[in-house]
Parts: sequence; C-alpha cells; structure tokens
Amino acid sequence: MQHFKNVPKSKTATPDGDDTTIGSRRPTDIDRAIGSRIRMFRRFYRVTQARAAAAIGVSDAQMQKYETGVNRVTLAALIRLSRAFGITPQEFVSSICTDIESDQQLKKH
Repeated sequence: MQHFKNVPKSKTATPDGDDTTIGSRRPTDIDRAIGSRIRMFRRFYRVTQARAAAAIGVSDAQMQKYETGVNRVTLAALIRLSRAFGITPQEFVSSICTDIESDQQLKKH
C-alpha cells in the first residue's frame, strides 16, 4: 500500500507520468501503446481491421480508434482480441511501461 501514499486524492498519477483527473476520457501514452501493439499483432497475423473488428464485435471505425489510441480498449476487448489472435492478453501489455519510460527519457534529452 506504500505506492498510494504520494498519490493526490483528486488525481491519479499514471505510470507514464500523465496526471489525469479520475474518470478522464483523455487517452494516455499507455492507451496509445496498447493500440500500437494491437496494430502490430494484427499486421503480423495479416488480418484486416475489418476482420479484427468483426471478430470482437466492434465497428471498423472503433478498431481504428483502438489502434490509434483515440479510444481506450476495455479489458474485455483485449481478451477477445487475444483469443482471436491466439495469444495471451499479457502479450498486448508486456513491456509497455518500460517502453514508455524509455521514450520519456529520450524526449527529455
């Protein structure tokens, strides 16, 4: 529970350094990184956006918004995508925090 001691009550500090108001609908670096991973796996498996969208029951436009990080992907959608691609949900999020921290360090220099 020590991780919560320095977190302000009205805001949540995300691992990507973004202070987002609780309930904010603004996409974060994490949302964009997950979207990028979705696109990477979709292209790797040579699946169109339309086929991926149909596999999880969303529109093509929604799939595009997921991939670009405009809309946040729900855990349920990630699980459906992982099943469609035959991978684990963890593969969408593994190393994202490390990658974001590395990108932020590069931006500072």
